[in-house]
Amino acid sequence: MVIDASVWVAAFLARDAHHRDVVEFLRTLLEEGLSVTTPLLALCEVAGAIARRTDDPELAERTLVFLQAQSWIQFAPLNEPLATKAANLATHQR
Repeated sequence: MVIDASVWVAAFLARDAHHRDVVEFLRTLLEEGLSVTTPLLALCEVAGAIARRTDDPELAERTLVFLQAQSWIQFAPLNEPLATKAANLATHQR
C-alpha cells in the first residue's frame, strides 16, 4: 500500500477533516499486517504541511522522527522517472 503525504498529515492533525477516517485506515493496515510504502519526498511534504498548519516546527520535527522510527513503513526513493509518473497521476487523479 502506497501512502502519500496527505494521509500522514491527516493522521497527525486531529483537526484535519479526514483525521478519524485516516486513523481507522492506518489501524486496519497495521492489524492486517499490510506493508506500507511512502515516497521519501513525503517527509518534506509532511513536515512542511504540519509546520504551516500548526505554526509548530517542533511538532513537525517530532512527526518526522516518529515516521522514520516506524519499522512498518518503507520509504521509497524518488528518481526522475518515478517523479514524472507521480506528477502525471497527480495531474489526472484529483
